[in-house]
Amino acid sequence: NNTVKSLVIANPEGVTVAATLNTPLYILDTLSFSGLNSMVLNTGNNIILRSTASGTARLTDITEKGAISGNTIIGNVTVERYFPAKRSWRLVTSPLSNTGSFYDNWQNGGTYIAGKGTFITGPNPSLSNGIDASSFNNVSLKKGSNFINILNTKTTNISNSTGTPGVPDNIGYFIFIRGDRNPANTNPSNSNVTTLSSKGKLQTGTQTFTVSSFKDSFTLIGNPYASPVSFKTLTKNNVVNRFVIWDPNLNQVGGYVTVEDPLNTGTYSYTPQSPGGQDSIIQSSQAFFVQTASNGSASLVFNEINKSSKNNTAIFRPLNVNTGSQGIQKSLKINLLSSNETNSKTLADGVSVEFNNQTSDAVDLLDAIKFHNVNEELAILRNGTLLTVERRPELTESDTLFLRFYKTNKKNYTLQFLPTNLDPSLNAFLEDRFTGSGIPVSLESGAEYEFEVNDQPLSTTPDRFRIVFKRTPLSFSFNNVKANQQGANILIEWQVSNETFVGSYEVEKSIDGINFKTIAIKDAVAKISGNVCTTKRPSSIRSGLSRNPWFLWSDSGPSR
Repeated sequence: NNTVKSLVIANPEGVTVAATLNTPLYILDTLSFSGLNSMVLNTGNNIILRSTASGTARLTDITEKGAISGNTIIGNVTVERYFPAKRSWRLVTSPLSNTGSFYDNWQNGGTYIAGKGTFITGPNPSLSNGIDASSFNNVSLKKGSNFINILNTKTTNISNSTGTPGVPDNIGYFIFIRGDRNPANTNPSNSNVTTLSSKGKLQTGTQTFTVSSFKDSFTLIGNPYASPVSFKTLTKNNVVNRFVIWDPNLNQVGGYVTVEDPLNTGTYSYTPQSPGGQDSIIQSSQAFFVQTASNGSASLVFNEINKSSKNNTAIFRPLNVNTGSQGIQKSLKINLLSSNETNSKTLADGVSVEFNNQTSDAVDLLDAIKFHNVNEELAILRNGTLLTVERRPELTESDTLFLRFYKTNKKNYTLQFLPTNLDPSLNAFLEDRFTGSGIPVSLESGAEYEFEVNDQPLSTTPDRFRIVFKRTPLSFSFNNVKANQQGANILIEWQVSNETFVGSYEVEKSIDGINFKTIAIKDAVAKISGNVCTTKRPSSIRSGLSRNPWFLWSDSGPSR
């Protein structure tokens, strides 16, 4: 079937080679050059770089063998990108220039071919604009950093088609993939695997993207090469060492993951942890956001040497990959888990706080701004700015983390707390405004908090949660206890020291001084609405006083 694992264009030393393909050739792994003299490959428009469930073919560094004046590829190449059977949004690109329209490429010219192409939907679908009809006629293809709706796929080309050397033609797109063009996939409950194909000229050599000139602005970039690239080695001119991708494995239809190393330690962190195993390698056909560091000209430069052989099949496929430790010294990660009808939990979103006295309380370039998901999202509010990652000085007993929880649904959720190397002498408490209570969060082993969102307004308020930190209190002690008879009742009064973390008191009754039962529960005076209260009540007064029987009742009153 004219399929090979790899194709190498090679020549003997001192000999110039020009090769031409006259029949279609499917490549599963690599297309590469080998030799010191310049070589020319004329594809004859017949090369197809395949993408399957097991991997995606790539063009290697065409200069890696040291060709004196470079190697050249003439003619068009078809580049594929495989997608699993999962309805979700994707951030993608086509690593080609001079491509045709979406209709002729990603929509198969409007025809159904099993496992090929996809629907591109929107309002006013018709044969003249190429837009497909769907259940709700929602827009499923958006273009560039501002997500401009694509409403005509016959007159819109996938690439810029400028053909300017060194200026990448490819654009980043946000597309909703339902599966192939099987009409059954217009039903929201259906999906299957599909492969999108683009045909055009491979982009090779240095490719320079102009990035927004405004500080903190984000620009959507499409990987210009038909190959993975290492973000770590890209030339970043006035660009933060951070990028944001869309992981289709998060939540229901995907979510944003921030990948960064703003302190240039050489180790990248990921927030939330990517179920698709995203690392610092950008895959072929993957698009991503970058952030401008300061006002002024900015650019991101790709060179052949930045190409990588690491083919991550998970980021485009529904696999669970544990990326492991990210090398953060002191941090608190908070994951939001969403429960479904079967009570299984899915990672929906997450935030991270890193503590280092070399960082500032202010929101700056070391903090990662929150990108908004389609489904539920969790953020940190700092000085009026929503963040995915906050970097701040080390924790003190007066610190508070303000969480924001948006786009809720009526169901059960879990907040998962994952601390790393934090001060165990600090106490952390999650406060829940809706229930008026909270839980302690161990800064050594972490904690989980299950909660519900229902019809009550306070259950959906974005500022429902915050985390407060307090130094471990001094030993709790009673200063004064009184018990006086008032008619048929007993009036009990007490004064205590260091009541800060006491939620309530239990008053117990005993006839024989051995067996006790609770007859009253009284909230601590210091307790305010929404303050901390453990899920288990603190020890009763009896046990809190080394079993000294301060309050012993008989039917007629205290026994002593």
